[in-house]
Amino acid sequence: MNEDEVIDFLIQFCRGYKNLYSSGILHRDIKPENILIDSQGKYKIGDFGMSRIVIDPAGKNHMTKAFTAYYAS
Repeated sequence: MNEDEVIDFLIQFCRGYKNLYSSGILHRDIKPENILIDSQGKYKIGDFGMSRIVIDPAGKNHMTKAFTAYYAS
């Protein structure tokens, strides 16, 4: 990826993740395999198997140990 493609990816990803979280969804398993790209170059977040609905938009006290360990911070 060149610099412009990286910037485009990051903007699309951040907007998508913000939209998810604003809708009350916490993905909990972001990793390269769960970022998809369509034929028009639009990135999508996939695999919601570990996601959960977050009642508190701040996400406080809602985390459990459900994630892919290699990608956990």
